[in-house]
Amino acid sequence: MVSPLPTKEELEALYHEKGHNALIWYAWRNMLRTLPALGSISLQKIWPTDTVRHVYATCRTPFILIDNKSTFNHNNSQQSYIPAYIDISASDVAIAFRAVHIDINIISSAVRASVAAYAVSQIACADAKAAARAAAETARTAMISFGTVASESAYSDYLFLCRQNKKTINNQHFTEPLWRVNTECEKIQEWISNLTIDLQKLGLGFLANDLNLLWKGHLVGSHIKNYSANLSETIASNSELLYRVIIDGESIEKVHAVRVLLLGSGGAGKSFLADRLQGLVSDYGQLRNIAGTLGINYLQNHSLNLQKTFPSLKIDDNKLDLFIWDFGGQTIFHGLHSAFLHENCVYILVVDSRHEQAPDEWLYQIRHLAGSQANVLLVTNWYEHCDIYQNKVRLLREFPDLLQPDSFFHFSFLDTDTTEFNKLVNTLAKRCLDSQKMIMKETLNVQQALTMLHEEQIFIREKALYNLIIDKSKNTKHMKSTTNQLEQLGFLFKLSNTNNRYCLKPAWAIDTTYQLLYLQKLRRANGVLCWSELVDAVDGELSEDYLEYLLDFMQERDLCHKITINKDSYYFFPDASTADEPSKAVKLLSKQKRIIIRFDLPYLPIGLHARLVSCLFNSQNEIGIISTNDIWRHGFILHTYDSQAVVQYFMRKNIIELTLTGNLQNFSKLLGVFYTHLKSIVVSANGIRIEQINPSVLYNKQMFSVHSSEGLIDVLSQIDSYRDFFIKVREMASKINIQVGDGSQLIIGDHNTQKSHSDNTIITVTADQRQIISTVLDEMLEHKLPKDITKAVVKMQDVVEADAEQPTEKTQSLLSRFIGGVKQIAGFTDDASKIGEFVAKHQDDIGAVLTSIQGSL
Repeated sequence: MVSPLPTKEELEALYHEKGHNALIWYAWRNMLRTLPALGSISLQKIWPTDTVRHVYATCRTPFILIDNKSTFNHNNSQQSYIPAYIDISASDVAIAFRAVHIDINIISSAVRASVAAYAVSQIACADAKAAARAAAETARTAMISFGTVASESAYSDYLFLCRQNKKTINNQHFTEPLWRVNTECEKIQEWISNLTIDLQKLGLGFLANDLNLLWKGHLVGSHIKNYSANLSETIASNSELLYRVIIDGESIEKVHAVRVLLLGSGGAGKSFLADRLQGLVSDYGQLRNIAGTLGINYLQNHSLNLQKTFPSLKIDDNKLDLFIWDFGGQTIFHGLHSAFLHENCVYILVVDSRHEQAPDEWLYQIRHLAGSQANVLLVTNWYEHCDIYQNKVRLLREFPDLLQPDSFFHFSFLDTDTTEFNKLVNTLAKRCLDSQKMIMKETLNVQQALTMLHEEQIFIREKALYNLIIDKSKNTKHMKSTTNQLEQLGFLFKLSNTNNRYCLKPAWAIDTTYQLLYLQKLRRANGVLCWSELVDAVDGELSEDYLEYLLDFMQERDLCHKITINKDSYYFFPDASTADEPSKAVKLLSKQKRIIIRFDLPYLPIGLHARLVSCLFNSQNEIGIISTNDIWRHGFILHTYDSQAVVQYFMRKNIIELTLTGNLQNFSKLLGVFYTHLKSIVVSANGIRIEQINPSVLYNKQMFSVHSSEGLIDVLSQIDSYRDFFIKVREMASKINIQVGDGSQLIIGDHNTQKSHSDNTIITVTADQRQIISTVLDEMLEHKLPKDITKAVVKMQDVVEADAEQPTEKTQSLLSRFIGGVKQIAGFTDDASKIGEFVAKHQDDIGAVLTSIQGSL
């Protein structure tokens, strides 16, 4: 029999009676009882990318808690996230454990949980509520992982606290035996041993040693305080640097330079907001007429001084060196932004209320490039009484790693009432302070020395940079690690893998790149010029050496390609190609015999066009783009023998459309090559998952959702006629769609978007519906259920995971029956914030729905 755990209300009451340290102690012990579950599977399977950073972020939490038990101050934003952080970290471990034992997708679940853990590190939450929530959740997680032994130990700890005098928790209590009942079971010891070996393989043996001390009831040495440092991502991802900071105690300092990046679509008002933040606007009644910002407006010599500009707000930014960067919003150049999306940044995303711009695409892009540690403030610029508010609840649900409840601002940039604007300024100052990371002091010394070179030179050779690092650090072993830190923080970048120079002014490279791409001569030539023509086009604004360096920079980032035309060398810039599709594309798209395939994506990653062109442009290949004349701003033509594929992007709909014409026998090869490169570009740990690329086929104005690109490629390789193809497509669609009701049918894609309809309707369970089902099932496990219902919930969770990976007739049928039954329950809601309340009231009814389909599970 599993011991009952205290409720959140009981723990909050205990907090007020016994003090903060009591709750920290309780959460800390539950966390330690949960961590061994990481030894049940390889750490690199849980976190296949950035393994060291994820492992360190999760395993450092017990040290943070014990080091801050007495100095915790709920007004200190740097410490107030700790209780909530342990909650998510513990849940992260539980997901890894659960993945092993009920056979769900290990990698995707654990990585998504680790993203949430990083997001919580930025939360400044109420002291009592956060501590109570952390204690309750870690106890529950421990119970999930280890059953009776862990839950009885957790409950024993709670009773122990109830018997204590107020605020009597001290260091001695942190050495109490961790397992208060029974002895440490063999399985737990086996996991601890496995985890220790895994950490040693990652170069984190020091972390394993410290964890083992805590598990055995010993105190860690004075270096424990080093675990609390808010380290730069470069240090947190490198086991050698972590050892130098944590064990050797090398000096680290905060990076005071923080960049405020203004992002958003063109014409949203970014430049005007930049002026207001600098105090340059005197007449709010009239928006200045400015063209779209080219490149970035980097005010290197005019830093953003919020304290001086807004003295009435009493902002303490003495420890900040702020620089505001106003990015151009033109979509074709978003590929350049990745050079600046680093960790010592705060992002202000500006949205124009007049055009109903959804911020989702930009938020996806920030996450895709900057990961989950980005600080984002979302500002809606009200125009002409279009007082449109963003859907705060939905955005917080979908982007919890980027947004916080206080991240939203709505006001007119022309409004003389500065109340909301002042809130933005105060929040910006706070976020900038919170975003400051610790880096090696010697790295800062090198950066300061490089800053002195800025006025004299833009580039530095790698050898000269290394000599400077050796001079400042007095150590020949730190050259590469110091350089990596400087690159990660955006202070410099290497031009290319073949050019051993570094650019000391990243903003110069970006601005100059924009200017080059906007050259009229280049645009009139459809983005193709030879070297001598480029030299003439820049008209002495750049030396030939600097132009050569800039082209190296652009080629490394797929913004420029060196091509051969009639044996002569030319430079091709895809983002400077014509906006109009060529006449050849128009003719191909008008052919009656063609197959249209669409790929729905959550978003189209920045720089997608240039990267696809880079992969596919080669006139010598069997399949590829054979001419620059076959490329335009939002598409290109693929060729193979007597067949073609016209590729088009529909940016606002996040759709890529492929139109196949010519010889049917070659269609499979064309689609196969395109899909292979598309996957390699868009799929990433922080971005799009493979199951989110949703293919469908358009025929006679009907859209058939086929779900499997590989299956579609296989079908194309077997067909002899268009008729055969569409018969097989219908078969594919019917296998993954379910007849319901009276035979009416509707084809709906995975993004809950109606693709098309006919007299017969087919319903496909959508990704949004799967998410609702998953949330309902998770909430069910929060309650004490009969054993048969618990088993049914777990089995249905397996169905959800299997369907997300590869939908089948069975999984779709089961999910359709479940969601259909739940929707019949009075009070059903698809609002994620209210599902928990719905489940609490109707768990018996939901159990009845599960019982009705249990025989099919």
